[in-house]
Amino acid sequence: MSELYSDHSLWPLCILSLKGEQSLEQHRDMMAIWDSWFSHGEEFIALRVYRDSASLKQAAGIAQATKHWLQSGAAKQIQNQVSAMLMVIPDADFELSNRASVKSVFGVDGGIFPDLASATDWLQEQKLLPQETLRQAEQTIARMSPS
Repeated sequence: MSELYSDHSLWPLCILSLKGEQSLEQHRDMMAIWDSWFSHGEEFIALRVYRDSASLKQAAGIAQATKHWLQSGAAKQIQNQVSAMLMVIPDADFELSNRASVKSVFGVDGGIFPDLASATDWLQEQKLLPQETLRQAEQTIARMSPS
């Protein structure tokens, strides 16, 4: 069974946690979450945590729905409001995915990381969030999917 969790209680840090292959409907829910973050009209940091290889797979229709969403204004909102985007992916998938660039795909700073510690280290190096927020983020993510 797939899982999608979101949290923005540490604003401006917004967290998405995914586990299992997402359905088109869940993906639409995720885009609605992004839209709700955009509605704040403020800059934020997006941290996407893919908990397993299955969560990286795209069900039928997801690519087309995402393309439409991006073309309908989300791409511009990402560039204007997302100060950094970090994606944590399973270590087993890192070698294939680390060639992709968040900057070239989305036009914002960030990166793809093999674990949460690497992502939070990057945020700390960039001085984008206080250390206490990063500690709380780790706790929040652990509570999102306690497996």
